[in-house]
Amino acid sequence: MRNVEKLNAFLEEVENEKSVIFDYKKVSSFEREIYMSIHNLLNKNYSYELKGMSTVHYDSLREEVPLEEKDVEIIETGFQLSSMITSRTTSFGYGSHTAKTIKNYKLDLFIEVLKKFIALNS
Repeated sequence: MRNVEKLNAFLEEVENEKSVIFDYKKVSSFEREIYMSIHNLLNKNYSYELKGMSTVHYDSLREEVPLEEKDVEIIETGFQLSSMITSRTTSFGYGSHTAKTIKNYKLDLFIEVLKKFIALNS
């Protein structure tokens, strides 16, 4: 994986401060890391050039490339993270450090999926 450290740093920030999920610069950097991780895996193992992270790109990938089982979970988890980031709303996890104890199932789910992606790539 490219930069597990960057993903871990983003994970730690999101766990400590919910509003990070709306920091354009940090989220853009995170999205790029997810994309590059999957792109590099596909390019290296399958000589496939990933064009994007939408459901259309995912469907094309599944049709065009017979993926090994070990890679399917990594790729699906990456696309799931990308989808969650793309569809986030103000209810996704916005809050301040003082509101840290407020539970938000969407943000909690995002954090769990991110932990899974990091573990799969470590």
